[in-house]
Amino acid sequence: VNSQFSNNFSQGNGGAYNGNLTTFQNLSFPEFRFTNCIFNGNGADSHGGAVFLNSESPISEFNSFFTNCTFYNNSVTDSQGRGGGLYITAGSAALTYDRPNSTTLTNCILWGNSAGTGSDLYANEDVYTNMINCIIPAAGYDIGTLTPQQSNDYCTNRNNIDADPQFIDSTGNDFRLEPPSPGSPGSPGIDAGKMVSGLFSDYRGSL
Repeated sequence: VNSQFSNNFSQGNGGAYNGNLTTFQNLSFPEFRFTNCIFNGNGADSHGGAVFLNSESPISEFNSFFTNCTFYNNSVTDSQGRGGGLYITAGSAALTYDRPNSTTLTNCILWGNSAGTGSDLYANEDVYTNMINCIIPAAGYDIGTLTPQQSNDYCTNRNNIDADPQFIDSTGNDFRLEPPSPGSPGSPGIDAGKMVSGLFSDYRGSL
């Protein structure tokens, strides 16, 4: 919560965070929650420039939640690498109706990341992916090897925006959104987020 992960690098997976669920073998249905976090300038050689989440036997089910998070300028070095910002897979677990592996991104910005596949986000077909009121390029995410029609069954897109978020000064580490000014409407993300119960401030503590 309220954390910034910048300029980290992994020679494997997950430049800022590697959540390989074999580490959590004693947990039943673990959850990962990131709120008001900024992932900037991280990199990995293989997959998940910023965040890597992967479940393997004996762990088969998990949920992850990203709320008010920004992924910017993260990258994967390998040309075959996936998920420049975020990489999420669920091993060989079967997607079930009552307890699916799922990832929910709410009010998140995924922009300017790079990878061979899924420049901003990669998730495989065993992960139900929800993107709600996010800013992400239409070509910035990849849901496994599914066809576009199949992807609709595994990925929910609600009120997302494919437009430059217009940070005030990303090079200066200021990821606030450009406000409206004379002659400019400002960032498309202004007043475009979803109200989140129990969350009263952003990363900087502003309302």
